Amino acid sequence: MREYDRIRELKHPLTRECLAPLSPNCRVVQTRVRLSDKEYESVAKLMEQHPEVPFRIYAHDPEVNNLEFLRFFPNLTKFTANLYFLESHSGLRHLRSDALELGLSETKRPLDLEVLDHFTNLQTLYLSGDHRHPEVLGKLTSLRKLAIASSKLRDLTSLKSLSNLRILELRLGSALDLSPLPEIGKIGYLEIWMMRGLEDLSPIGQMRTLRYLFLQDLPQVKHLPTMDALGELQRVHIEHLRGLDSIAELAKAPALKEVLLVNMRQMSADKMRPLLGHPSLRSIFVGTGSLKRNEEIKRMFGLLETERPDMDALLAD
Repeated sequence: MREYDRIRELKHPLTRECLAPLSPNCRVVQTRVRLSDKEYESVAKLMEQHPEVPFRIYAHDPEVNNLEFLRFFPNLTKFTANLYFLESHSGLRHLRSDALELGLSETKRPLDLEVLDHFTNLQTLYLSGDHRHPEVLGKLTSLRKLAIASSKLRDLTSLKSLSNLRILELRLGSALDLSPLPEIGKIGYLEIWMMRGLEDLSPIGQMRTLRYLFLQDLPQVKHLPTMDALGELQRVHIEHLRGLDSIAELAKAPALKEVLLVNMRQMSADKMRPLLGHPSLRSIFVGTGSLKRNEEIKRMFGLLETERPDMDALLAD
């Protein structure tokens, strides 16, 4: 498959090829330049024929600093703005109120998020960087997936109203209080990585709908949460948790099927022994940095290595 079939990159001036019908395999239409009004109109007309395809604009150019061009896209339902010099999110008001997916990146200065209150049916939100009024996230009660990166958000309490949330990703921030997690939606997938200073994962042990847990680069974490109450947990991915010396809690997860331990140099066959004989464990991957230790562990379990999970299943009720 050609990359152009998957990603339609728009240039200025637009060519016939830019505006040709999209391939069924197209995953995004995007541009890194400011187009003319007529060009935006042409792109909007093209995308009306493909409502499932997102439109993305990305640029590190002070001249690309607003979203008013969205007035030409009244039917767009999936949009991402990666604009460092963006001066306001107000242009989002031009999008339909039942838009399904938004992505907003880090900006040079914090911007107001209150315009998000306009969206009554938003299913997915990717939010990166520091922005004002993050409490508005609690009003997006249709959200099923929320990814927050590089934020100074300290309190997850406002997310308790997100009863439909199924996927939560917390990345590249500072330590926060995880205690509200068990009261947020029906989370099936939780991802936490590179959260500076985070030590306490114990609230995860009460997330009874959790199916897939992903933890990466949390150097202060020394203990996994208690897992005997996690009756739905099937897959755990732990990567480069250098302070973690024991994975014994994994053995208490009653429905555990798959385990990935990546870049875990402190692991040995003896430390893996608590998982031996787990009744539901079907596949395992361990990367210790030593081929000899990796093979020893693989022989000890005699299990297949894990495969990529079906993330869509995590959004299903």
